[in-house]
Amino acid sequence: MQLPLLWITAGSNPALWGEAQSYKPVPYEALPPIAGPLDGSFAWLAAAPVAISEGMGLMVREHAALGRELTARGAEARDLGLTLPPEFIRFMTDARLPRRLRTCTGCYFELGADLVPAPGGAYLLRFMNDAQSCFLWYLLLEPDGGHQVAVGMPTWDREGRVRLDAPPAELARCGPSFEEFIRRYWIETSLWFAAQHGAAAVGAELRAYAEAARRAADVAP
Repeated sequence: MQLPLLWITAGSNPALWGEAQSYKPVPYEALPPIAGPLDGSFAWLAAAPVAISEGMGLMVREHAALGRELTARGAEARDLGLTLPPEFIRFMTDARLPRRLRTCTGCYFELGADLVPAPGGAYLLRFMNDAQSCFLWYLLLEPDGGHQVAVGMPTWDREGRVRLDAPPAELARCGPSFEEFIRRYWIETSLWFAAQHGAAAVGAELRAYAEAARRAADVAP
């Protein structure tokens, strides 16, 4: 079973994908390409300003325990013949990198307690949550050793409690690699904050991305 492709953009930005509520689905084929290099180093993000001082940084929950959790999830993955991508481990263990991402919907990084089976012999590792659990984001670990990023909606129990580590509903692929997902997320949230704060100018990459997105939105059905 091949999962569908779908991007979920955060926040309402008329200058990007148009009016929305907290989130808006965007056809994956409408997304502008991401400029490189994407080599797993996150050098482009390390050079970005720290966002946490603005009170809107995308935090890592229980960072002190993250190393132990990564070790445990890595061992679980190896037992299944899977691999946690080095770029993911690098990002999660370098405290400087998450501090350079902003969130307009209260998202935070948190590792799932278990790997969750997915279609095609793949497994999911939850790594990012929306504050209200509207959406959850996952590494999609593939049997051939590769990975993608997926997004899904959580399931809930009869008492109305979210089941964070149960198989998600309406799962879709939203990035061909972890670093590309992070870069697109960084671009779109940076554009959201620029629009909200009336920034007169943004960098060339962000400006080109916004212009390409507007053209794609104009011709979308």
